[in-house]
Parts: sequence; C-alpha cells; structure tokens
Amino acid sequence: MDCTQNPFSMKPKGWFQIGWTAELPPGGVKAIKYFDTDMVLYRGESGQVILLDAHCHHLGAHLGNGGIVYGDEIACPYHGWKWNGEGCNSKIPNQKNTINKKLKSYTVIEKNQAIFLWHDQTGAGPTWELPDIIDSFPEVPATMDDFYPVYGQSTLISPQEPIHPQICMENAVDTAHFEFTHTAPLTPELLEYKFDENTWKSLVGFRSKKSGDFGLHLRAIVSGVGAAFNVFQGRYNYRVIFAATPVDDKTSDLFYTVFMPRQEGIDKDQLPQLVRDIMPAAVKDTVDNTILATLGEDLLIWRTQAYIDRPMHAQRDLRPYTELRKWQTRFYNDEPEIKAAG
Repeated sequence: MDCTQNPFSMKPKGWFQIGWTAELPPGGVKAIKYFDTDMVLYRGESGQVILLDAHCHHLGAHLGNGGIVYGDEIACPYHGWKWNGEGCNSKIPNQKNTINKKLKSYTVIEKNQAIFLWHDQTGAGPTWELPDIIDSFPEVPATMDDFYPVYGQSTLISPQEPIHPQICMENAVDTAHFEFTHTAPLTPELLEYKFDENTWKSLVGFRSKKSGDFGLHLRAIVSGVGAAFNVFQGRYNYRVIFAATPVDDKTSDLFYTVFMPRQEGIDKDQLPQLVRDIMPAAVKDTVDNTILATLGEDLLIWRTQAYIDRPMHAQRDLRPYTELRKWQTRFYNDEPEIKAAG
C-alpha cells in the first residue's frame, strides 16, 4: 500500500500502542520512532513509564541509545545532562544552573500489559479513555487472572509495514474476508454494530451449517483508528488486542496481543510465578499456528492493497462500510477536507 496516496494523513489522533509492559523493566530504556518523531521510552525507578522527544538539547544525542535512568530522570549518554519526566532539564554537570528549554513529553498509559501513547497533532490531551480487554466486555465477564501473561508467549510485532492503521480497523465490519483470506469454512454474519464519538462496537456471529445456531461470536471494540479489542466466544474463548501505530508517512508497526485462557484444573496460587507464566506447548501451538497466523494472511492483502476512495460494495457491505469510513474521518483533526466514502 502506498500510504502517501491515501486521502488522509498518517498522523491521526487517538491511542496507539508503542510496546508491552514486560519489555520495559525499572531503569529500562528504549529508542522508538512514531509519527515521524524520534522518542525515548523509559521506566523510572518508581515504576513510572515516561516518553520524551529523544534528542538532547545540548548537542542532539539520542537519549534512547545509551541513556541511563537515575530515579525517574534520564541522563544523556554524551555529556550527562539530565532530563526529568516532564522533559525539564534537571542537571548540567559541573554547573549550578540549568536551561529552560524542555523536551516534549507525551501522555502514556499502561493497560492490559501494553503501553499506549496518546497522539494529537494539535497538542491537545486525551479526549477519551482507551477500552479495556476485560472490563469493556461485561457480556463476557472475566478477570486478567483467567489468562496467561502475554509478553513473550502470545505477542507479535510486525514492524514498518506499508499499511495505514485505518485499513486494518476496517476488519470490524468485514465479514466476507474470513472465508477467502483466512479460509474459514463459512462467512460469518455482522449481527449488529453501533458507535459513539470515539469507539465503534460490532458483533459478528459464525453460524453452524449443521445446527443453524451460532457456534462462535466475535465482539469488537475499535478505539479511533489505532486499536481494536476483540473477544472470541466459542472453542477457545480467547481475547486479542490488535493495534497499528504510524512510524512515519509510509509505514506502521502492527502489534498483536493474544490473551489465552489458563487451563482448567490448575491451582494458580500453588504454582511458583515462573511456572505460572509458562504457556503449555499445546496452547502456544494454537497461538502461533492458528491465531497469530491470521495476521500474516491479512498482511498479504494489506501490503499491496490500493485504497479505493469510493469502492463498489456488495449489497450487504454498503451500509456498514460507509458508516465506518464516515465515522473514521473524525480522527484527522489536521485535515478537515478529508472525504468520506458513500
């Protein structure tokens, strides 16, 4: 996909995933780039996650490459200038005064074992809360303890893909692709959808050819154009967070996080933490070869897909696709002239 040819920018507003909680221990530092901006992500010794513009105002060294955390501050690896969590210069070695020029700091939150950034081209703060893979689905009650920890067991990142996040989120109303892209035995039905200012909710049902009953349901909540929270009710009863975050004007990082139910009959309180976090081989095989494999199937389409501004829809897709694309236009506050398909 040539993202530069889309009628919308690669800088929408909303919540976007930038990593996972478990990959950033206290004192951990990570160089990242999103929205065409070099950033440094680090965890202070208090446990707080902090995100700043990466380049030190002294001579431009990248704080994410060799920076050292002291308390909740980070020291430049070049000459030791320190910057706090608000981006303020807190220390210049061998002198009393500091400078008033700040590094830009960003709003980040940790939720569902992942780290999310709030992005808005205008500089405005968050205007809505990110959905929760547990609490946002009261129809399917659960707790996080019902699932295996995710990082390193059921997570996947596909970096710098030539894909716009909005295209990925259109899966919320695309039922036909299950049969042809993912070789599902049948095409599911879009049973209902609704949306408010910032979230889109849909319910998809897979009907058994034998009984005529729905053997599997997929509930999805899409937050802006950056992240989708999915609950599958059926054989595996797993949950998925799929997120797409723009790196620059041409590419996005795609994040996949799968929450697999723990095996029944295991008393979690009687197991040491290390053992408790190890996913059984059979469950891991299901994650890798059945669930995560679907992302590769989608990528085969998305990487070379051309964006059609006014597509020729099948009759049953016309209304949901049109309404979804119209809803998506509200997340581009830097481009009011964006067209909606209809």
